[in-house]
Amino acid sequence: MPSIQRPLSGDPLRFRLEEERARMVRAGVEVEQGRTARTLVKDGPLRVTLIVRGPGG
Repeated sequence: MPSIQRPLSGDPLRFRLEEERARMVRAGVEVEQGRTARTLVKDGPLRVTLIVRGPGG
């Protein structure tokens, strides 16, 4: 497997997961559709996604 050389610099990403979750719940989509998701980080092949499931979802 090839080694990837990348500088580790720049500001770190920070999330308050409870605030992100609360924002998603306020939208109410997870109740209507059983789930909702929000991509927090998208960088090349890397994805960090927060998924909220409603009752029965």
